[in-house]
Amino acid sequence: MRSKLSFILLGFWFLTYLSSVHAADKEKKTPEILKREIEIIYNKSVENPCYLNCDDLNIGGAGSIPEFIRCKSKEELDQYYACYRWGESEHNDYMEKYRPALSNLSSMMYKTLVEATNDSSVNEQAIDAVLKCNLYKESFHWRGVDNPDGASGLGQFTEDGLYKINNILSRISDYKELDFAEEIKKLEENYAADVLNANQKRVAFENEIKAVEAELATLPSNQENAKKIAELRKQKNKVADELAATDTAFAKTTANYTEEVAKLDAQKLRNAQVTGLKNLWDSFWENYNKHPGHLKKPDLSKVSNWNPPTPALMTTKAFLGNKKNYEIVFLYTTLTILDDYLALNKTVEEVCASKNISASKQPAFVEKLLGATAMYNMGPYGFKVRAMTLKNDHLRFDEWIKNIKKSDSDSDQKSENINHLISNKRCVEAGKNQLPCDANGEFTSKAEPNCNWTSMPSSPSNRSACQNQKVHMCIDLRLRNYECTTK
Repeated sequence: MRSKLSFILLGFWFLTYLSSVHAADKEKKTPEILKREIEIIYNKSVENPCYLNCDDLNIGGAGSIPEFIRCKSKEELDQYYACYRWGESEHNDYMEKYRPALSNLSSMMYKTLVEATNDSSVNEQAIDAVLKCNLYKESFHWRGVDNPDGASGLGQFTEDGLYKINNILSRISDYKELDFAEEIKKLEENYAADVLNANQKRVAFENEIKAVEAELATLPSNQENAKKIAELRKQKNKVADELAATDTAFAKTTANYTEEVAKLDAQKLRNAQVTGLKNLWDSFWENYNKHPGHLKKPDLSKVSNWNPPTPALMTTKAFLGNKKNYEIVFLYTTLTILDDYLALNKTVEEVCASKNISASKQPAFVEKLLGATAMYNMGPYGFKVRAMTLKNDHLRFDEWIKNIKKSDSDSDQKSENINHLISNKRCVEAGKNQLPCDANGEFTSKAEPNCNWTSMPSSPSNRSACQNQKVHMCIDLRLRNYECTTK
C-alpha cells in the first residue's frame, strides 16, 4: 500500500514538475511515456531518498560530513537478535551475559575515543551497535563454534588475530607515562647550555688566535725572532686544533640533541597510538575487579616472549574458544577494533589533508567503525589494498564494496569480505531488520519480509517464526547496491 501511495505521489509530483518546468514544451507525451518516466524517478528515489528534494546540506555538502546511517539502539538490537536467533539458549546467553558485557565495553571505548580523537562525531550508540553486530556476525548467531577455516570461538580468532592481540598487549606493556612538555623542555635547556658553553669556548679560542696573530705581526722575520715566531705558530696551531675539536664536539652534541628529540617525538606518537588501548585495558580490569570473577589480570611486565599466544596472556585458541571466557573474548575483540579504528582514522585524516578531499567524500564515524570491522575480517593491509584504495581516494562504504568486487581476490574471498561488511551494516542500521548474509552470499535484499514490528514473540526458534508472526520492523525500500553475493 505504501509503495503504491508513494508511486501515486511521485506521479503527481512528476506531472506538476512537467507542467511547471516544461510549460514551453509543446510535445504531447503519451500515458506510456509518462509512466516510464515516473517509474525511472521512483526507482532512483528508492536508491537515493534524497533524489527528489535534497540540497547540498542534506546530502553532505562540501562543508559537512554527511550522516551515513542512524544506528540501532540497544532495544532495537534486542529485537533484531530475537528475530534472527539461532536457538533459545544462545539468545538467553546474549541477553544475560553478552549484552551487558558488550554494553560496558562500548561505554569504555566511547570514553577512550573521545579522549583520543577529540572528534565530536564519536557516538556511543554507534559503537555499541557495531561491536555487537561484529561479534554477532563473527560468531554466526552467537553459537561460538569453530568454523571450517579454524577460527575459534565467539571472536572467531585466527592465528593472525591471536598474534595481533599479543602485539597490542606488548605495546601496552611498553607504554611509558611521560610528561612530553617537561621532557622536551629539559632537552632544550641542556642543549641551550651546551650551545652557550661551545660559543664561549669558540670565542676564547678565536680571541687567543687573534692575539697570537697580532703578536706575530709585530715580529720581523729574521734569525733573532725565528724561535719566537716558531713557538707562536705552534701555539696558534694548537689553539686552532682545540677550536676544531670544540666544533666537532658541538656537532656531535647537536646530532645527539636532534636524535633525542626525534626519539621523544616517536615515543609521543607511540604513546598517542597506545594510550587509548591502555586506557581501555585498564578500565576493563578496574571494572572487573569491582565484581571479581574467575579471571585474574595478567601481569604484562613479566612477559618475556610475545611471539606465541600464551596461556598467561589468555591468548590461546583453547582459552578464547571457551564460551565461559566470553568477557576476555569481547575485550580482545574491542581492543582489536579500537586499534584498527585509530589506524584507519589516522590514515583518513592524512589522506584528506594531503589531497584536500572535501568533507562530503570523507567517511562518517560509523563508516570508519565498519571499516575497522572489515580490517578485523580482512586484516588492515587487505582492507587498505582491496577496499580503501588510497590512490583513488576511495574512502566511503559504497566505494569499498565496489573496490572489493574489482580486487584480485578469488570469488569466495570477495564474497566473504563483502558479506561481512554488508551484514554488519544491515545489523547496525536503525529502522531496518535485514537478514544477515550467510557465508555463501545466498541472502539478498529481495528475500526480506515486508512487515511491521508489534511485539516480541514468545519463543521463535528461527527466522520463519518471525516471518510468520510478522514481528519485523518494517522494510519498505529495495536495496539495489547492497546485494550480499558477488556471484
